[in-house]
Amino acid sequence: MNLQTQDETLVIRGEVFIHDAEALQEALQAYVASANGVVRLDLGEVVAIDTTALQLFIACRHSTLEAEKKFMITGLSPAVESALDLMGLSPLFALPEN
Repeated sequence: MNLQTQDETLVIRGEVFIHDAEALQEALQAYVASANGVVRLDLGEVVAIDTTALQLFIACRHSTLEAEKKFMITGLSPAVESALDLMGLSPLFALPEN
């Protein structure tokens, strides 16, 4: 897993599995705390994901909304889309319409 902030968006790349959970949780919490009104996640380059990572993204969305900030997904890879569809979570992580 690789995490990088680009243009006020947290970009997550590679495989995101349970062994990445602690680092991912810390990064998401820090990013939400520092975001100015909008939390943007780009998951467009995630090649594989497990349910632990999905749970962390749900928690991130929840904490963002609790902090009265806007939550946005700016990219979804086929792997993430498939996992979200399988778990019935697609409506929570829909891409904004153009």
